[in-house]
Amino acid sequence: MSFKSLILIILLLACLLLASCGAAGGENVPEGVSSNTPASQAGEDKPSDEPVLQPDLTPVELHTGDSVLTVSVSGGKVILSSLSTTACGKNYSDGNVAVPLPSEWANIWKGGVSSNPGYTAFDWHYAGCRKSPIETGAYSQTGIDLLFEDSSADCSYIIRITSHQDFAGPFELTGFFQNDSGKLICLNPGDYFAFGSTGSSSPTVWSFSKESGVAEGWTIYSGQSAKGTGIYQTVMDPGVTLSVLSDTKENWNANGDIPILYVDYPSDKGGVYYALEWVEGGFDAIGTDTGTCKVTGHIGETSFMTAVEPGDTFTLPTIYFGVYDGDVDDASNVFKRWFLYNKAPARILAVESEPWIQEDMQIGLEAADYGIEQIKWDYGWWSNEPVPGLSLTQAVTNEGYNKVRNEGYLGVFRSYGIETLSEFTAMAKERGLALTIYFVTKDTHMDEEGVPTSVGEFGHPEWFSNRKIVVGESADFGNEECVEFYKTY
Repeated sequence: MSFKSLILIILLLACLLLASCGAAGGENVPEGVSSNTPASQAGEDKPSDEPVLQPDLTPVELHTGDSVLTVSVSGGKVILSSLSTTACGKNYSDGNVAVPLPSEWANIWKGGVSSNPGYTAFDWHYAGCRKSPIETGAYSQTGIDLLFEDSSADCSYIIRITSHQDFAGPFELTGFFQNDSGKLICLNPGDYFAFGSTGSSSPTVWSFSKESGVAEGWTIYSGQSAKGTGIYQTVMDPGVTLSVLSDTKENWNANGDIPILYVDYPSDKGGVYYALEWVEGGFDAIGTDTGTCKVTGHIGETSFMTAVEPGDTFTLPTIYFGVYDGDVDDASNVFKRWFLYNKAPARILAVESEPWIQEDMQIGLEAADYGIEQIKWDYGWWSNEPVPGLSLTQAVTNEGYNKVRNEGYLGVFRSYGIETLSEFTAMAKERGLALTIYFVTKDTHMDEEGVPTSVGEFGHPEWFSNRKIVVGESADFGNEECVEFYKTY
């Protein structure tokens, strides 16, 4: 595997597996705002507590190592009024698209939630702006917080826009919704990002399909193939629309999309790129005029809703957006390098023994003889018993069980004169190999102590969501007890 391919894999896995900003330093919850979001999105640094209250914000410039963004507030709306590279200075913003604010809410009491709680549109008012100096990792980061309030709902919302001024790469936009109503609020945020790019001719939008079985355009050993190329180029003439939606479906070839878009203007030799820091959600693009393309970002489908406890904050996941000179390959290289140094786990660069070359589906240890540094066990090592009514390729019993029971893998153990996974891992380390395993966090439905289960004497049904993908309900990592259990398990 080439170095370039590895970096791409790091990027894609990070985007799709909830690799949040905390990997290299962490998002920061605004001062005076609590957080119920994952620890990887929380930090100790806080923004300045000196809001500058003014009806319209004097345009503020933010810089990365290769670009400049101007943020304005006009008529109570946030406008990303200019976005250009430092080198060529071409502004790709049409200057007319406002950043959306959370759209709908309903006050609901616990135990009394109706099927239609009666959503009300927010009535947001701009309340001020403050600078938010932040230090993360080896590269300084700065930004601004734009505060909005809805007095009738007793809620507030902050748009935070940050940049690494000494490192070439994108800007970051994160939203913080604060519930001060004293009641449980059901939030339907809707779109929370928008930007309109413009150029001298219709841009070509590049989008990418995920792989969750057979890569598009390839045929596997069984003769099965998937239609498509995996890479799509759509010319955004006026009226043309495009949507990309990432999801967490585990089903074979239920691919979805990678939440990344490149809006390329070949005639201008540059463009704009977007990426979402979340496992579900995506972007919608529309050609609005000749040379103009509006892109909006959201969490999943438009029906996404979440309950926000009184006094808590819901953090809308970060969206990256940047501008580039050259072609999509140039943009991709800038983004991947920025992501590696600012978002990927630090050990990838800091730990000399961190593996770079991995082989999937490698059961034995002979891979070490060919310079491979890491092997991965894929789906099904915990069992080779098909679920009644399903074939072995579709699902096996007791997903989520961390004991090796698959005869193929046990046969490898016996060939080395060992019996357990820990013994196998020790042998791998002796040969200079790292071992990773594909693990499914699901309800095993086993009446046994110490395993993730909803049944029997030791069962915890509250640990599992209502999302069932073929077999077993997925663990609910919004439940803190469930998270603590899995840390040990």
